[in-house]
Parts: sequence; structure tokens; C-alpha cells
Amino acid sequence: MSGKQAKARRAREGRVAAVAAERLARQLTGATFWHGGAPGLQTGEVLLTAHAALIAGRTDTAHSLQKGYADGTTDSRRVYFTTDREMARGYCGLYKVDDDVAGSLYRVAPIGPVQVDPDFDGRNVSWCASGARILEVEEEQVDVDEFGAMERIGPYMAWENGDPIYSPFGHFLPSPEMGQFGITAPWLAERYRQWTPWELVQADLRSMLAAGRRPAPSSFMS
Repeated sequence: MSGKQAKARRAREGRVAAVAAERLARQLTGATFWHGGAPGLQTGEVLLTAHAALIAGRTDTAHSLQKGYADGTTDSRRVYFTTDREMARGYCGLYKVDDDVAGSLYRVAPIGPVQVDPDFDGRNVSWCASGARILEVEEEQVDVDEFGAMERIGPYMAWENGDPIYSPFGHFLPSPEMGQFGITAPWLAERYRQWTPWELVQADLRSMLAAGRRPAPSSFMS
């Protein structure tokens, strides 16, 4: 590809990105954004990205403290928020420094252009920007346990192929890879209670498979 062709391609990609950004901005006009995260923040404060927070010595958006975030999959230079208030409350429940400290719910205003959160692409629920300002502290120390958190976040979660991770009733659903080991939806529904956090399910399954055990055929005949 010549330099002229590469330049033309970049120009086309830039135009497409600009149109997409404008369309998203129109879609989100008037939307209310919520963030569930570290407690103790005040109205007017700016939520920092994990990268900026690390430099500033702050932990309000530190991924390592919130199980819903994961370094390497969540962009440390973005702040995340949602248009679903209950989903944000779910992330409050995942923010656990210890058993006595839970996250708080904030109503926020994005700073800079808003983009789709790639972890929830196509779900029309989660977004990100270079920062966000707290407009109001809606709820402090949100009392939501891990199962309640999954009940609020799980409906939007999907495997890499787009299949849902949870059924509408909260039963954990197998990934295509799990199916290769004979793991089926009925077997999972029998083994785990509704809205069992996915990381607990995956840890249990890894342990079971590492021990050479497989689901008994009779357990998923339905």
C-alpha cells in the first residue's frame, strides 16, 4: 500500500469514526449516567482513570479493588459509567475493600467524548470517557452482595461469541468451550444457585476438570 493509499484509508476511517461519535452523542443526549465505585467521594469531584489515579496515589478507580474490573481487559485510561442505575449499584456491591466497606453510587457527567464500553458492546448500557465529574452522591455504602451484583450486571454479560452468560432467570450458561467437556445448561442450573458470580463458577469448574471429573451423563439428560 502506497503512502497516498494509506493516507486515504486513514481519512476514511476518521470520517467513519466521526460519524459514529456524532450518532452516539445524539443517542445519549439527555441521558443520566451512574457510576458505582469507591466510597467517600463528594459532589464536584472528578473520577480519575485508573492510570491517572495511580499517578495521583488515589484508589477511587483502581481496578484491583473492584472485581468487576480487570487490568488488561478494562482500559486503565478510561472511566466507566452506565445508564442503568441498578447496574451501577451492582458494581458498588463488587467494590469491597473489606467486609465493612462497600462502594457508593454516584450520578456523574462525562468529561470529553463518550464511547461504548467494549466489554458491553451492543448492550446499549455501559459507556466510558476520559473522565467524569460527580454531580450527586446518590447512595453511600450500597448494601448489595455478590449475588445481588450479578443479578444487576449479569443480564448484560456475554461470552466472546455473543451468547449470554446468564439466562433471564439467573442460571449460569455454558460457553462453547464448556460444551466440549459435556457441561450443559441443565447441569449448571442444578449445580449452582441463581446469579452465582461467574468467577466462582469458573473456579469451581477449573478445579473439577483439573481433577479429571466430568458431569455425569444422567445429570444433564433433559
